[in-house]
Amino acid sequence: MSVEKLSSRIIKYRLYDEISGGVLYYTLDLDKYSLSIDGETTAGYKWVETPSESFIKLMLRCDSFYLMNKLFNKVFDIEKSIEATKQYISENKWFYRLKGKKKCFEEMDKILADCESQFVEKVVELLGEYDIELDGDDEYYLWTYCVEKDYKYWQKKAVDLFCQFIKPELKKELQNG
Repeated sequence: MSVEKLSSRIIKYRLYDEISGGVLYYTLDLDKYSLSIDGETTAGYKWVETPSESFIKLMLRCDSFYLMNKLFNKVFDIEKSIEATKQYISENKWFYRLKGKKKCFEEMDKILADCESQFVEKVVELLGEYDIELDGDDEYYLWTYCVEKDYKYWQKKAVDLFCQFIKPELKKELQNG
């Protein structure tokens, strides 16, 4: 990790991930209470400026869950959604009429969808081919229990690296400053 200080109020960190070869740049603006991440993923967030607490102290209090929610939005995860749908069908007694469940699940594994609505539409269509007609309530349950979202790999990695490497540097900065 290399640390580059642009001024006394802006701190920039550069992290290189030896495993993937990715580089992430973290910039903390202590006056504007903002954190930005650039590289394999890009994000930024500006917190409300609080004169009673320094931005470094605020960053030290932030855990990875909090940072993920502030910096990134979850995105549709088709693999997890397919698995959740199969589990929902397997555990729901209403689907007892589903004949050829194994073949249906194999076809479900092949579903390609870019978004939640496309996924639900394709699942409804596939189940219709197996004589399972879903009404609005059933579709609602698919949306509620089967559509899964998650953060992207590099978003998780960026926050993990921040907590693992940047926070200790911020502690040093706070002690020295």
